[in-house]
Amino acid sequence: MPKIVLGYDIGGSKILAAVGNTDGTVFSRIEKKTAINIGRQGLLKQLFEIGEEALKTAGNLKITSIGIICAGLIDQKKGIVITSPNIPSVKGLNLVGELSTHFKVPAHIENDAAGAAIAEKQFGLAKEAENFAYIPLSTGIGAGLFVNGKIYRGSHGLAGEIGHTVILADGPLCSCGRNGCFEAIASGSAVARYAKEEYRLLKKNSRKSEFTENMDARSVLRLWENGNVEAGVIVDRIIYYIAIGIVNLACIFDPELILIGGGMSNAGEAFIDRIRETVKKEFKTLYRDVKILRATPDIAVLAPIALVKHITGQS
Repeated sequence: MPKIVLGYDIGGSKILAAVGNTDGTVFSRIEKKTAINIGRQGLLKQLFEIGEEALKTAGNLKITSIGIICAGLIDQKKGIVITSPNIPSVKGLNLVGELSTHFKVPAHIENDAAGAAIAEKQFGLAKEAENFAYIPLSTGIGAGLFVNGKIYRGSHGLAGEIGHTVILADGPLCSCGRNGCFEAIASGSAVARYAKEEYRLLKKNSRKSEFTENMDARSVLRLWENGNVEAGVIVDRIIYYIAIGIVNLACIFDPELILIGGGMSNAGEAFIDRIRETVKKEFKTLYRDVKILRATPDIAVLAPIALVKHITGQS
């Protein structure tokens, strides 16, 4: 019989809590903006409240487990977030212990990209794939990897951190401390930075534009969809960098499938098509038969549930 799970997806932009069962049915979902600057106790309070709200909305179903998906480096065995550059409050925090104690059920944790990859394998577009990557293009960038049909975590549980591989030597400073990282030049955070730079340049030159001072990636992509020229320049730039990152990853582990997820994938098929085209060009003579698809919609909702099913074998 399917088990009921309370799931969390904790990212740099938003926190999502959902109640669902291990068959993949979702009964409730609550989404809030991540409160970045409220400290550890403030963040925990936010997590407790959003979880309780999700349970109430689902009719106070009795949960058996908690699944936690969090952006950053994760120690799955200890239940600790080692570091998360875009969510400073969770550094060193034992989320498994805190949430397990509060809700009085066992909890399990995984990196957000790996969790989504597990969900794609169980419920989504990768059911038949043996070697594939899930790449979230969001506030940050990472990768969840399946190798020979199994999740690949590496020797320290930290595999897939492609966001912190350097693509542009001497490029902008990344939140990890390196320069020119994939994440620093092609993530949602990077798009917002480019937009701010463009706004200042347009203002300095007294040029009229639809750009505003505090635009986010979603706003830029929306303008791009509507044919805005300045937004088009920014999107061209990030798609080129995204293509380089994908080609690098493909050359390393030769996947049959790459799934593009995260908030930026909501720009739709036109955005994914451009990535496909640019990847094909960037391969040059390095032939790879790799399919690139937009990830299953809302896979982040299923990721914590899939994680619990994967770890406990519950069905």
